[in-house]
Amino acid sequence: TILAGTGSDTINGGAGTDSLDYTGQTAITSATFSGIGSVSITNTGGTDTISNIEDFTLSGGADTISINTQNFADYNSIDGGAGSDHVNVTGNTLTAENLEGTNFASLFTDVEELDFTGSDLTGADTFDIGDTDIGSITGSGLGGSLTIYVNTGTIALTDINVLNQSGSVTGDSTVGSTRTVDWDNGTQLIIQG
Repeated sequence: TILAGTGSDTINGGAGTDSLDYTGQTAITSATFSGIGSVSITNTGGTDTISNIEDFTLSGGADTISINTQNFADYNSIDGGAGSDHVNVTGNTLTAENLEGTNFASLFTDVEELDFTGSDLTGADTFDIGDTDIGSITGSGLGGSLTIYVNTGTIALTDINVLNQSGSVTGDSTVGSTRTVDWDNGTQLIIQG
């Protein structure tokens, strides 16, 4: 495990599986995951250029992360750490990369917001996500709350297909451009258009 320091650094994990830890650093204003050979993380201390790191723990602040849909397989884990963390999803459509809630749950933990406004679903495809997925993504287990932002011109509120994984949906309502889904175990999903 490599501990991130202050200032701008170039970090290369080399061969094998490596971890980079930003715990204790200031909130990350920009973390761009463009592939195993190209990660850039910026906070008030500077900008780090990173390659060959597979596991990340981000700061205890409100971090902003961007990841290309084509690069999910390049990383083992991205932990948002404490704070309210936001993931911008860019690149190919969610459909083209066959990404669902389980893929996000396998990669992310301690993340409270997913932003799909820079992505799309094509054809009759839906994005499937359930209460167990949400518990893994948020790191809070069952009873966590996740917000997904969509551009309703490309992803309708109803294109997010909710699953009963550990619990059962007890409420699914839409008011204006906000859809709220609740499960009987306290898990909540808010889809904001």
